[in-house]
Amino acid sequence: MTLTIFELGGFLIELTEPYQTLVPASVLGNTPGVPEWGLRISKQIRTIVESESFPCLFARKAMEHQAPYYCFVESISSTEGREKVRGALLHYLRLVGERTAGKSTLVPLLVVVKPCYPFHTLDEYRDLAWGLFQYLHDRDAEPWPSNVPTDPERGDWSFCFAAQQLFSNVSSSEEEKPEPR
Repeated sequence: MTLTIFELGGFLIELTEPYQTLVPASVLGNTPGVPEWGLRISKQIRTIVESESFPCLFARKAMEHQAPYYCFVESISSTEGREKVRGALLHYLRLVGERTAGKSTLVPLLVVVKPCYPFHTLDEYRDLAWGLFQYLHDRDAEPWPSNVPTDPERGDWSFCFAAQQLFSNVSSSEEEKPEPR
């Protein structure tokens, strides 16, 4: 196993091969072990998010500053894939925990799953995403924050992990293009 350590924005970033869990956007093309499909899809994501019509200003700012971290995973239906996401999320939360609240907002984690062909239906993508959330929740060592509802049907619910409330967005190639806000 190879361990790569480099400095980025005052932080030491550790990457292990072949299962790097967290790759900063600023070094995406120069990082060994990033899959070809991951590079292709990260460029597509960047193009979509940087578009003036993309509704989320925070995401556009993060892309502009090359702030996102990526986790590339072959599948989120396998234990191996889910554990990779879990490891990346724990690593990510450690990194953003060292930043001020305002700066951590502009440092999103993008979990990119290798496309499968033929594509899943929207319901299948939804089931995969909820399966991942449940897997992470079942293996979370920290208690759910008392100020966050546990019922995902409530409008003020958000996913929590490691006692952190997270803004989560699940997108797939099967979804409609969002309308600008």
